[in-house]
Amino acid sequence: MTKIRLSGFTLIELMIASVLMALAGLAAYHSYSQGILVWKKGQENSNQDKALLTMERINRDLKNTFSFSPVGFNGEETKISFPYLTLKYDWTQPEENVETEDISAATESSVPLPLITKMTYEYNQSEGKLSRLSEIYAYPNLDELKVNPDDTKKESSRVLLEDVEILKFSYAITKTPELSFSNNAINSGIPYAIKIELKLKSMKNALTRTIIIPIIKPPRNEGK
Repeated sequence: MTKIRLSGFTLIELMIASVLMALAGLAAYHSYSQGILVWKKGQENSNQDKALLTMERINRDLKNTFSFSPVGFNGEETKISFPYLTLKYDWTQPEENVETEDISAATESSVPLPLITKMTYEYNQSEGKLSRLSEIYAYPNLDELKVNPDDTKKESSRVLLEDVEILKFSYAITKTPELSFSNNAINSGIPYAIKIELKLKSMKNALTRTIIIPIIKPPRNEGK
């Protein structure tokens, strides 16, 4: 009778193979988890950069505000609107969907003309979005704007940030050695300083910035 010899793995060989497979899986998981951590860190840094740039933009816009009653300054905890002054060279009616630059490139024949914009920053807490709305009054002549304060030529809105967890504006009405900020709404006059607190959902800590407002008077065209 022919004997059939069966061959297979011993218990020790199976145990060694199981250990090697477990080590390989552990190494793969570690590499994957480290990759996820690096990706999340990169996203956090990217979002923080966006938040910093947005705060710088708000700072720039507020530095160009001025006291002008037809538009007015209004501040709430999650919304702020104010008159915004730009200079426009060789003034023409703004085209649709084209945002006006703060100061356009001048030419030899250019004459700087003041352009008034009502700027609004608003935080929609339910959607977690921060939006910027600009309403450009297409009048280089401020006297004409006073007569027709509601006649605007252009309005544009854009979402600056998403996944916003916290956005708060607070206001220091007067100049004191230690500024005292309040979240109470204001609608009469421009505050001395504004503090912004901003945090995205991906950020561990909130960013804060204090902006001192330089109060300037509305310009007048030469010869007026």
